[in-house]
Amino acid sequence: MFNLVKTIHWNSKNIHTNNGFVLPIVIFVGLIIGAGLMALMSRSFGTLIGSIRQGQNQQAREAAESGLAILLKELNTNYPYLLINDCTIDNSDGAVFCPGWSSDTAAGGTFRYITSVCPTTTTPPQTLFSKLQAVLPGGKSSYKLISYNFTGDQHQGGTATIRVEGKSLYVNSSNLSTKAEAFIEQEVNITPKPCSGAQGGFPGLLGETVNLANQDVEGDINGNVVCTTCNPNQSQTDLETDISLKKQGVVEGEIFGGQLALDDPPTFPGFPADYATTYETEPCSNTSCDIRASFTLIAGESNGGRCVVDTSKNITHCKVDNILLSGNDVLTINTSGSGETDTSIRLYVNQNIETGGKTGIEYTGDSANFSIFGEPRSESTTCTQNVLIGGTSQSLNAFIYMPDACAGINGGGNADPNILGSMWVREYGKSAIFNASSSNAGNIRVPDDMGSKVCIKFGINFCVGIREYAARGSNRWTLLTKP
Repeated sequence: MFNLVKTIHWNSKNIHTNNGFVLPIVIFVGLIIGAGLMALMSRSFGTLIGSIRQGQNQQAREAAESGLAILLKELNTNYPYLLINDCTIDNSDGAVFCPGWSSDTAAGGTFRYITSVCPTTTTPPQTLFSKLQAVLPGGKSSYKLISYNFTGDQHQGGTATIRVEGKSLYVNSSNLSTKAEAFIEQEVNITPKPCSGAQGGFPGLLGETVNLANQDVEGDINGNVVCTTCNPNQSQTDLETDISLKKQGVVEGEIFGGQLALDDPPTFPGFPADYATTYETEPCSNTSCDIRASFTLIAGESNGGRCVVDTSKNITHCKVDNILLSGNDVLTINTSGSGETDTSIRLYVNQNIETGGKTGIEYTGDSANFSIFGEPRSESTTCTQNVLIGGTSQSLNAFIYMPDACAGINGGGNADPNILGSMWVREYGKSAIFNASSSNAGNIRVPDDMGSKVCIKFGINFCVGIREYAARGSNRWTLLTKP
């Protein structure tokens, strides 16, 4: 009996001792399990946060892609002339503004039309500003144009780099806050193309104002009239009214309105330092050099001290102040004396050309091989030169570029056409010395290859035409994401 009680007492003590050892183990295991659960929860939460952030970044990227597509479509469809103009957004005052795409100079705009505007385009350019940034449908994302940079020229096109920002938005009490941002930078090809309906687009007759009246501009391809101060967004009927085209007048090409950026005309290269000692009389650089009677300018010759010859290019440069003819006087141009088919004469006129009745200027060779250049466009409110082409028995085959001249054709004689070539002036059809509206005999016929010949002869800055542009293809695409 004593032994049994002792044994039971010993077991009770042992159990008490075991209970004291198990409790720490249970607590330790619980801590491990708790830590594991916390780690699992933390990892799950981190995954959730990462998933949310990834979704926001994806939404911002999609917003940037949508904005890029919207802007390119808008430019291609309505504002193709902006594709060759740079734009960097300035919204320091809260409003989106781009100096390079704004013709509002009072507001700081610097936009300048580089090419004529096709009739289907939208003007003025800054009307695009309302679409340069927008909240996309659903109100959860937005886009904004950051910059547009063009590299190339108006004649051959080039490439454009476009950078657009996309945002994922959070709406809180009608306020929009940004959750994520993404920037897409894409490079696209910019290619020139004729306006819809314009086969050639080269300006056969160009003026800031045009009063064609009953005269004609002929040529299915390049028989176009460009009035640079006329509203481009008009029908052909309205443009006919703007250029005062009357019932007996004909324009076989198209009539275009809108500004056209042109280089200044080439200038006389100057006489050599020892030129005065070569001739008995002083050259035209020192005294008045007029042509007031019948005369023949011959390629490859000095022509009485008026000309210098560039033998390396077969160009004879001639300088005159005025061409003032009367009676039956005719100024004849001869480029055939040298035997070279590509020999040309360039005539630089400082003041006026006045011919009439049976007088005139005659040249029957290639129209691109005889050119008449005047003074650059001045700040004067009126023309500083007058050009009156008379009607003789022979056509004047020429390229005439006198951007500060009032010009016209004095119909008469039996030449058909009066001018075979093209004429670019400040005002056509009205001046103090003539009014073209009284005659229906004057006509300009523009050869189909006139545009390409002028481009080749005078360089790329003369490769002008009525064209628009299109963004096509993608050369490079870059995504930059901000959390």
